Amino acid sequence: MNIGCHISIAKGIDKSPETAGSLGCEAMQIFTHSPSGGPIADISDKTAKNFNAEIKKHGIKAVYVHAPYYINLASKNNKIYHGSISAIRKNLERASLLGAKYLMMHLGSAGDMAEKEMLKRMKESFADIFEKYNGSTKLLIENSA
Repeated sequence: MNIGCHISIAKGIDKSPETAGSLGCEAMQIFTHSPSGGPIADISDKTAKNFNAEIKKHGIKAVYVHAPYYINLASKNNKIYHGSISAIRKNLERASLLGAKYLMMHLGSAGDMAEKEMLKRMKESFADIFEKYNGSTKLLIENSA
């Protein structure tokens, strides 16, 4: 078992392992960008290299990335649905650059959608997400309240 916590990236992604190390963390979770939305800056090769060097330096054994909160793979709104698929794929790629084991996500809310329709939509969304993904980070589905 590894003990850790969610770490802010406000000072830069590559600075977060130092914060985790100073708190005695063996594992850490981060967002790779604002969880509420907005523009997403690319993670440069230099930043990824610095991040991974800092992980080793501070003895962090596992890194987890949390997907943004706006994800909703069960939405009837196609803009939200397709945007969520794109965001998950992009976050999987970003997490892979950082050597994260997992990307954790919430599925969203089906609202008044019938269960059969929602399950079909979920199946299709995961097929779309993984169709062009070849990174190392795996996807974890976090259950919701």
